[in-house]
Amino acid sequence: TEYCPDKPSGDDNFISFYPYDLEGSRKKELTSLAADGSFGIQLPVYFEGDIECSYKDFFARIYVQPGKELILTVNSEKLDRKDLQSGFMISGENAGINHLMLQFASAFSKVEWEKDVMLGDKSLTDSAYAAGKIDVMKEQLAFLDSFKNINVVKDQQYLLWQQNHIIYSAAHDIVFNPFLGKLNATIMPEQLISYLRDININNGSALHNSTYYDFLNSLANAYQFMVNNNPKFDAKKKEYGNNPVPLYMDNIDLVSKGITRQLMYLDLYSTSGTVVRYDAYLDNFNRTITDPVIKTAFAEKQAKIANGFKPFNVLSSLKAFKAGSILTERLVSYFSKQDKNLFIDFWGDWCGPCMREMPNYPQLISAFKEKDIKFVFFSAFTTQQSVVDIQKMYNINGEFINLNNDEIAIMNKVFRFEGYPAHFIMDKNGNVIGNGSGIRTTEAIEPAIRAIRNKFKW
Repeated sequence: TEYCPDKPSGDDNFISFYPYDLEGSRKKELTSLAADGSFGIQLPVYFEGDIECSYKDFFARIYVQPGKELILTVNSEKLDRKDLQSGFMISGENAGINHLMLQFASAFSKVEWEKDVMLGDKSLTDSAYAAGKIDVMKEQLAFLDSFKNINVVKDQQYLLWQQNHIIYSAAHDIVFNPFLGKLNATIMPEQLISYLRDININNGSALHNSTYYDFLNSLANAYQFMVNNNPKFDAKKKEYGNNPVPLYMDNIDLVSKGITRQLMYLDLYSTSGTVVRYDAYLDNFNRTITDPVIKTAFAEKQAKIANGFKPFNVLSSLKAFKAGSILTERLVSYFSKQDKNLFIDFWGDWCGPCMREMPNYPQLISAFKEKDIKFVFFSAFTTQQSVVDIQKMYNINGEFINLNNDEIAIMNKVFRFEGYPAHFIMDKNGNVIGNGSGIRTTEAIEPAIRAIRNKFKW
């Protein structure tokens, strides 16, 4: 499913951190600043390597180790995207690698790459895009080599991390591009793999890089897209009773081994309603996933699926949130006054998937005009004028509320979502009883209508 990742918090009262899990997904954690500007937080760190942090509209990638303390100082007067090491300062055990990461990121941001290509540019063939991305990757690796020589960098741990970060950022985009926007329904696995050229899929030295986990997740998803949409797989799927899972596994097995294969099997296991298809091959997953850390992550994923969505009360969550009452005041007031069921959409005008949903809302809302439900649209990082214009443009009969930066951070945490758009269903008692997948296409409207009716037994 296509989502826009969460933007930096953009506020003065919170600092946000984004650890990556073993599937390459960012998990937002945030903490409010005390009156003296101090803060402290214990983060779930899934592997030794990089996480992101953001303050105001600035973000930096920093290196952490599980179980190790890291001291971060943010100088708000010196925040500069082209001089990150002056605004973000790291002390402690990993100070050296963090300083180099920030120094390189600052230098990197000043460069315009001659051969850059745009992700999702459908004026290029997928092979042309991949070739362009490889050229840019080589240009960036040459820049890293120059940076190493000019600054006499001898830290091999840093150099390997930075090299892998560049390589697997490119690899992710190469395998993601054919399925972005207009889906390439004819591409075959061997063709996609050929686009990567000499990029190593099985790279144990990249296990400290979030981009490597993200790349493996995108590759596992790509196999699912190809098997599900390419007619050349239809006959083979019939042999398996129209269950595509063994074909996903077969293709993953052809290109992966060891830890890489285990991570891709973890990526593969569904978090959707089709999990029964995967459970038919559960023995395959259990035989393949043997690493203790990945095995634990797999068990947690299974438990999450089995338990389903956990309802929560919005007001209780807001009041329990560790932030000043002034920051939560408007939100507490709003939800305290609600006496209707709510369908809630978190969106922004900068988010392509969000905007693709807007033309479909009048039909969805019209289906419930006789029911006791209100549609509420909370916008993030969007001007008030844009909110007004979009509601008018699409003739959406709902309530539009533009969140300030502090409220965005609070809502991210209370509703526990990582990207946009995000959808939730709340009953008139303030209990969030479900979430939704959205209505990015007209074909998705009827399933969304049925899902809402089922929640309220209408």
